[in-house]
Amino acid sequence: MLYRLDIQVLRGIAVVLVVLFHLKVPGFENGFLGVDVFFVISGYLMAVIYTGGSVAEFWMRRAKRLLPAYFMVILLTLFFGVFILEWADFRDLESQVLYAVVGIPNIWFWSKESYFSSFDFNPLLHLWSLGVELQFYAVFPLLYFFYSRFRLMPYIGFALSLVACLAMVRVWP
Repeated sequence: MLYRLDIQVLRGIAVVLVVLFHLKVPGFENGFLGVDVFFVISGYLMAVIYTGGSVAEFWMRRAKRLLPAYFMVILLTLFFGVFILEWADFRDLESQVLYAVVGIPNIWFWSKESYFSSFDFNPLLHLWSLGVELQFYAVFPLLYFFYSRFRLMPYIGFALSLVACLAMVRVWP
């Protein structure tokens, strides 16, 4: 894929939004917009990169790019946790590690409703977005198959996505 300046600019804006949100800069309380921009860019890039070829090759390329650093962070966090954490905090870390190892750390944080809590101990919280990305990579070839073969699928996908979004916002504003 050719270098795209427009995508790099969008990525830069997204990074700035997220960083300013985490630094609690007034006026940037909606820094999650940056995360949404990252997800849209990732979806677009996957649509460009994946050409309907071998699913195994697609997954191997994604795994080689993400998993070494992902697992290194998990292992180092667990290693240092052994030495610096109290037992209760270490038990929480163990749960976070188990979910992260199978690629669903976002589901653990979602089930605990602890993403927005500044009081909970979440040393692997930053892995939630990678969990979403790993899950997207898992289903993307299937989505590609249906979207490329059925003309109405993009419209059906859009409608289902909109309904799911409205339902989730209603349940968890």
